[in-house]
Amino acid sequence: MKKILFCCLVLLMGACKDKNNEPEPDPDYSTEFVGQYGTTTAKDGISTVQTWDVSRVDKNLLGIKYTVAYTITAPGKVFTSTDIYNLDKVVVIDALNFRIDQQALYTDDGFEKIRTVQGDGVKIRDANGDIKLGITMNLIDQDGSSQSSGYLEFKKK
Repeated sequence: MKKILFCCLVLLMGACKDKNNEPEPDPDYSTEFVGQYGTTTAKDGISTVQTWDVSRVDKNLLGIKYTVAYTITAPGKVFTSTDIYNLDKVVVIDALNFRIDQQALYTDDGFEKIRTVQGDGVKIRDANGDIKLGITMNLIDQDGSSQSSGYLEFKKK
């Protein structure tokens, strides 16, 4: 009798087993990053107002229109310049992390140039509950010269 009950229990467990062998689809986190973000920096007479307009391109893929408006103050003079990057291959890794690694066409005061933009970013929430995107970007020119943005935090508007 015990053997019959054991066999029935084994058969019942086998019948209740999940028959769906298909893997779970990867969740789409891209919509959680969409919005407008901004930051302002100032150092050595150069101030910047930087904005990111983040949109969803596809599943876990973002587009960022990155604008940097420079104001350079020298004795008796003020110079302004604007760079606009169109990034369309920003990969969302998970709910908190994203990666930029692409060649981008950017406009430097009306002149189009190509520059590689690289960086690993993170979405954070500060003590006030505000959402920010933190990143250090490397900007690499065609001739191989590069510059780092330093660590930036873009606050959601």
